[in-house]
Amino acid sequence: MTVDQETYAVRRRIADESVAQLAEAIAACGPGADAYGCWVITDKLGEQPLRRVWCCRRDSSGWEPDHGSTGERIMDPARAFVVKGVAYYPLRYTIGFMAVAEYKPRTPEQLPRAPDTRAAKRQAETAQAAAEAAAAIAADLQLKLALETSR
Repeated sequence: MTVDQETYAVRRRIADESVAQLAEAIAACGPGADAYGCWVITDKLGEQPLRRVWCCRRDSSGWEPDHGSTGERIMDPARAFVVKGVAYYPLRYTIGFMAVAEYKPRTPEQLPRAPDTRAAKRQAETAQAAAEAAAAIAADLQLKLALETSR
């Protein structure tokens, strides 16, 4: 097995996991959303298992459902931190967000060309940025010239 085939096998497993996650999100939220995601909620005290809340966004609204976690704090004085004489207690839950989308890995045949493709894309982006900067400078100079001639 070549390096490209091994790389593809790893990427294929990641792609299969992403398809499974997307299926879970669609099952929880229903089809047709603009985007799908997952709240990952971890109890810092370790009393509750890791929780996932599948969510989606429709029509540019927020992510629904919300993670549902409360702002509960760990009131253990050993965990408090003091700033200017005031004790602050950490939140009990760590809340992370993970966007869920289908990942399509490159095939073993496409992988050797990937660096060249990235370099060409980077070059095109650099050229585009340079053209936009030059256009902005030219527009600024025209505006200054127009202002000076109108005086």
